[in-house]
Amino acid sequence: YGAGFQSILSDRKGLDLVSGGDTEWCIWCRKLGYQLWYDSQMTFVHFMPASRLSENYLLSRAHGKGKTEAVFRIYDLVFQNNSIPNFINNQFYWYLKIITRALRACYYSLTSLTLERKLAATFLWSSVVYRWNNRDYLLKSAEKIITLYRAIT
Repeated sequence: YGAGFQSILSDRKGLDLVSGGDTEWCIWCRKLGYQLWYDSQMTFVHFMPASRLSENYLLSRAHGKGKTEAVFRIYDLVFQNNSIPNFINNQFYWYLKIITRALRACYYSLTSLTLERKLAATFLWSSVVYRWNNRDYLLKSAEKIITLYRAIT
């Protein structure tokens, strides 16, 4: 926080199933040099209502994950190059990538005979719509990530 960290993502709130705040924290902890570890002795019990085991809930989660994935892709590319990814700066390339992703979403939508395909189609469509409508926000987010990353390294 002292370096200016502000989470781009949040965790699920009410009916908004966008998530990733915890993963975003883990990304920054690793960039600060901390290690994440697993201990098989630790256990976690998570009680879920039956409504969270329904197909509709899973599809809503897939929709939220599509938005989250768009932000994590920005993180991946920024950390790979320590700069704003070219596809964000270049509008033609930005929309070409979105259209390519939309074509894949169409394919999954047309072949969604299983829940797995429905989830994939929902995830991809959510990502496409979010990227299409939020280019400026994602560009500003990339700038924030770079600024913070440079401040801590």
